[in-house]
Amino acid sequence: MAKRTKSGRLGSDADGESSPAVNRRQSDGELTLLRREVMMLRQENAKLSGRTQVLREGVLHRFREQMLARSWQPRYIDLRAGGAAGGLTLRVFELRKGQLAECGVHGALRTTIQLSGDVEILREDKPDSLHSGEPLHCIQLKLPAKAGPMKVFRLGAEDEEEMEAWVDCIEGAIAAERDGTAPPSPVQKVQAGPPEPTKTYEFSALRPVHRAARTSVLTSQDDRGIPDCNVVGILNLCVTVLVVVHIRLISDNLRKHGLMLDTFRILFYTTADMGHLRCMMVFWVGLPIFAAIALGVEKAAVKGYMTDLSAMMAHGFNCVMTLAMPIAVIRDTRADPPVGMTVLIFSCTLFLKLVSYAHVNTALRREWRGKLKNGDKTPSDEDFSLDEAAYPDNLEMRNMALFIAFPTMVYQTSYPRTQRIRKRWLIKRIVELILCLALMSVIGEQFVLPTLRNFAVPVLSWNIGQMLIALLKIALPNVYLWLFMFYGLFHLWLNIIAELSYFGDRLFYKEWWNATNMEDYWRLWNLPVHNWLVKHIFLPMVNAGYKKNTAIVGTFFVSAVFHELLVSVPCHTFRLWAFFGMMAQLPLVKVTAMLDKRMKGSQIGNQIFWISFCIVGQPLCVLLYFAQAQLGLGVQP
Repeated sequence: MAKRTKSGRLGSDADGESSPAVNRRQSDGELTLLRREVMMLRQENAKLSGRTQVLREGVLHRFREQMLARSWQPRYIDLRAGGAAGGLTLRVFELRKGQLAECGVHGALRTTIQLSGDVEILREDKPDSLHSGEPLHCIQLKLPAKAGPMKVFRLGAEDEEEMEAWVDCIEGAIAAERDGTAPPSPVQKVQAGPPEPTKTYEFSALRPVHRAARTSVLTSQDDRGIPDCNVVGILNLCVTVLVVVHIRLISDNLRKHGLMLDTFRILFYTTADMGHLRCMMVFWVGLPIFAAIALGVEKAAVKGYMTDLSAMMAHGFNCVMTLAMPIAVIRDTRADPPVGMTVLIFSCTLFLKLVSYAHVNTALRREWRGKLKNGDKTPSDEDFSLDEAAYPDNLEMRNMALFIAFPTMVYQTSYPRTQRIRKRWLIKRIVELILCLALMSVIGEQFVLPTLRNFAVPVLSWNIGQMLIALLKIALPNVYLWLFMFYGLFHLWLNIIAELSYFGDRLFYKEWWNATNMEDYWRLWNLPVHNWLVKHIFLPMVNAGYKKNTAIVGTFFVSAVFHELLVSVPCHTFRLWAFFGMMAQLPLVKVTAMLDKRMKGSQIGNQIFWISFCIVGQPLCVLLYFAQAQLGLGVQP
C-alpha cells in the first residue's frame, strides 16, 4: 500500500509499488518516446517515397512584427516532411476571406520556413493582460542563424490542448531531424511578448543593401519568381479605367443622340397592335392544343387504336405544325422582330419538348409491349427505374402539363423535385430579372439601335471600312446585351420557373466562360438544349452506325437550322447568315481543340472564342439582319 510522507505526497511502500505521480511521469515519458518514434517513421517514409508527408495542419495565430504595428492574424499552418524541398517545412497560409477558420480553407502562401534540428521551442508565460485578437497560449520557435533573416517565429492558440499537440508534433519532428535517437531538449519558458532585438543596425553609408540574389516581383513562379504575387492594385486600376471609359462613352452617346428611352410607348404600341395580338393568341391558345394532341396520339397508340407507324407520322405532323403555324402568323402579320422572336422561341421550345415526348414514349411503348409478350402482365416501376408512374400510367394531362412547365427539353416520366417554394429567394430573383430586362432595354435603345440605323446602308453595300467602324461601335454593347441575356434567361428565368414548378435539377449551365475550345463552350453554355441534342440527335445517329464526326456535323446542322429560323423569320428575311455562322463553328472547334491539345494551360483558345463569337460573329450577324430588315426583303441599296 502507498504511504503518505511528511510533505503530504504519496511515496512507495516496502513492496516497491510506484506512486500515481511516478506512474504518470513514466507514462508521459513513454508517450513522448512513442510520438517521436511515430514522427521518425513518418519522416523516413516520406524520404524513401519522395512524397510530402503532412505531420500536422490546422489554424493558429501568427505574430507578425512590422515596422509600424505588431499584430496577430489567424493563419492556416501545416508542418510537412519530405517532398521536393526535403526536411521539415513549416508553411503559413492566409485564410480566404469569408471562410471560417475551422473549415481549414486556406488561400495564398505567406511564409515558408525550413526547420532543422537546431530549432529551439520556447513557451511563453501567460500574459497579464490580453489585447484584442491576442491568443492566450503562445510559443516561440527560435531559429538558427542560417535559417534566414527571421530569428523568432511566434505562434499562438486559444486552446491549451491544441497548443500542446502542436508542441509535441514540432518537438518530435525536430528530435527525429537531429539523429533519430536523441531525446528532445526540454521546452523552456520565456517571458510573454516578443523578444528584444539582439542586433542593432547602423544606418550609415556602409550598411549593405543587396544581401542576396532576388527576382522581380512580377516574375512568374515558373521562372523562380515570387509565388502568387499580389496584383490587386493593378486590377483596381483596370476597373477604374474601365469605369472612366464607360462614363465617357455614355456621355458621348447622350450628347450625340440624347435620351432615347421610349420603352413604355413601345410596349403600348406592341400590345395594341392587332397583328401582335394574333401572335400572342397563337402562343396562349394554339400551342397548348399541340401538347394535348401529342398526349392524345400516345394514348391512342398504347390502346391499339393506332399502329406504331401511324403514331410516329401523327407525332411528326403535330411537331411540324407546332412550328409552321407560328411562322405563318408572324409572316402574315409582319410582326416586329422582338414580338416574332418571343413567340418563335416559345414555339421552338414546345417543338423540342414534343419531339422528346414522342421519342421517349415510343421507346417506353416498345419496351412495355415486349414485357407483355413475355408474359409479364404487370410491369413494375422497378423495371423502368421510375419513382412516380411507369408507362403507360404517365400518359395523363397532369404529367404532360408538368413537363411543359418544367425548365427542361428532355422528357422523363419522373424528375427530381423540391419540397417547397422559397418565397424570399423567389422575390429576389424576380427583382433581379426586372432589373436585368430594364438594363437590356436601356442598352438596346440607347446604344445599339442608333448604330444599327446609321450603318444599315453602308453594311448592305459591303463598305468594309464602314462595317469595321460599325462592328467596333456595336461590339461592346452587344457583349453586355449577350451577358445580360445569359444571366436573365439561364440563371434567373429558368430558376424562377424551376422554383415555381418544384423542379429540382437546376444545372442549366456550367463554366462556359472558361472554355479554351469551342466544343467545350457549346457543351457548357446551354445545357437544356445540349442535353436535347445529345439524346435525340447525336446518340441516335451514333446508334444508327454513323461515325462520331458525322454525328457531330449532324448535331451542328440541326442547331444551325434553328438558329437561322429564330433570326430570319422575325426579321422577315432569309439570308442564311446565322446558318453559315453556326456551321463555321466546326472548323473553329477543330482549330481550338488542336491549340488546346498542343499548348496545355494556354488561354489562346479562350481568347479566340471571345473574339470570334462576341466581338466579331454576333455583332456582324446583328448588323446584317437588322440592315436587311430595315431595307426590305432582298433589297440591296
